[in-house]
Amino acid sequence: MNKLDRATWYTFFAAILSYILVYGFELTHFTLSIDEENTDNVMATLTTGRWGHALLREFIFPEPYAPFFTLALALILMSFASVVICRYLRLDTLHAIFFSVLIAALPQLAYQFEFQNQAETVALAILSCAASMHFAGKGGIKNAAAFVALTIVTLSVYQSLFLIGASLICIRMAFDFYRNEITPKACFKQIALYIVLVGVSLVFNSLITKFLIALYHTSASSYLSAMIGWGKHDTHTIVHEVLYLIANYFSAPAPYGLRMFSVTLLAFVIIILASFWSGRRAFYITLFSLAALASPFILNVLLGSYLPPRTMTQLPAVFAGLITLAIMALRSKTLGIAVCAILLACGSAASNQLFYSDYMARASDEHAAKMMLDTIYQKYPQFDIDKNPVFFYGAYEPKNIWKLPRADTFGASFFRWDGGNNNRIYNYFKISNIADFLRPSPEQVDRAIADGTDMASWPNRNAVAMKQGVVIVKIGPVLSPYNR
Repeated sequence: MNKLDRATWYTFFAAILSYILVYGFELTHFTLSIDEENTDNVMATLTTGRWGHALLREFIFPEPYAPFFTLALALILMSFASVVICRYLRLDTLHAIFFSVLIAALPQLAYQFEFQNQAETVALAILSCAASMHFAGKGGIKNAAAFVALTIVTLSVYQSLFLIGASLICIRMAFDFYRNEITPKACFKQIALYIVLVGVSLVFNSLITKFLIALYHTSASSYLSAMIGWGKHDTHTIVHEVLYLIANYFSAPAPYGLRMFSVTLLAFVIIILASFWSGRRAFYITLFSLAALASPFILNVLLGSYLPPRTMTQLPAVFAGLITLAIMALRSKTLGIAVCAILLACGSAASNQLFYSDYMARASDEHAAKMMLDTIYQKYPQFDIDKNPVFFYGAYEPKNIWKLPRADTFGASFFRWDGGNNNRIYNYFKISNIADFLRPSPEQVDRAIADGTDMASWPNRNAVAMKQGVVIVKIGPVLSPYNR
C-alpha cells in the first residue's frame, strides 16, 4: 500500500469510526421520527425543487427508508466526503485524521439524519459538493462542466447544501495562505470563478426543476418562499433577529449539541495570534478564517429569517476546518489528539441523547395510542374500524422525561406536532401497525368539530365518544389549524 493509499484509508477509517460513535444509537435502534410517517415522499420532494432526491428514491434508493441500511449508507458516504474534503484542503495524514474526527464530532447531521427519508441522498449530495470543489479553481471547459454538473446534483437533493462549497473555499484559502502556497491574485481569481460557476449551476438547476415539475404535472411548493423574512417585517427587526440567531450558535441558546460550535471562536483567536506571531500572511489568514466562521450563516442573512438546525449544514466543515488549522498552528500532536477525543466524546453524547429522546417519545406515543384504541373498543364494542371514521380533536403530549431543550423535532410527539395534525396521527397509527383508521369526510369533520367542542380532554374517559357513526377522540382543548 503506497503512502497516498495509506493516508486515504486512515482518513476514511477515522471518519467512519467517528460517525459510528456519534450516530450509533440511531444506527442500531431505528426510531420513527416526525416526518417519517409518510411512506411515499417522491412527489412532495419534487414540488419543493428536490428533484434529484425524488428521482434517486424513485429509481435507486428504498422509499421511504430501510432501517439500518439507509443510515449506514449515509455514514459511509459522509466518510468518503471527509476524504474528498481533506484532499481538497491538501491536508497531511495527521491533520486529515484530525479533520475527519472533528467533522463527525459536531452533531449537526443528527438534525438531518433524524429524517431517514433523506439521509443517504443528503450524504450523497454533500459528497457531490465536496467533489465539485476539486474542479472549482481550475480553468478549462471540462473542469467548469464537471463543477456545474456536480453542483446541480447537490442542489437537486437539498438546495442549501451547495453553500458548503463556499465554506470550503474559505477554509482552503486560510490553509493555503498559512502554508504560503497561494498569492492574493490567484486566490481571488479562484473565488471569482467559483461565484460565476455557482451562478451558472443555479440557473441550470432552476430550468431542470421547472421542466420536471411540468413533466410530472404538479406545481411548485411555497415551502421555500415562505422562509423569506425580508419584506414581511421592518428591516431593523429582521437584522436584529438574524444577528440574535447567529449569536445563539456561539452561546447557551444554541440547538442542543451545537453549542460546541462556539469552540471555533477560540480556534479563530489562536489562528490569528499564531499567524501574527510567525510572521505569516496574517491579514489574509484572518480574512478567510473570519469568512469561514461567518459562512454558515449566509442563508440566514439572504433569507432574513430563522432556519431550523437541519439546514445549517456548513457548521461541521467550518468547525473541523478552523480547529484543525488552529492545531496545525500550535504544532502539537498531543494537544490535537486530546482536543479531538474530547470533542468527539461530547458530540457522541449529545447526538445519542437526541436520538434516545426520540426513542422514548415513540414509547410514550405507542402507549398513548394503544390506550386510546382500547378505550374506543371498551366504550363502543360495536366500533368497526373499516366503517366508523375516527377524528382527533386538539393536541396531546405524552410525558417524556428524556425530551431535551432546544432540540427541534427530537423528542416530539405525533399527538402534539402541528397542534395535533390528523394526517400525521393517522399515518403514525398506520405505520406503527397499531391501527389503520378510516378518515371522515369534510362534512363529518365539521360535525365532529362541533360535537367535540364541549367534550372533556384526554386522558379523561369521556374524551372518547361516538356520534353519528364517527368516533371523536378529544386529545386536547385547542383544535389544530390543519384540521379545520
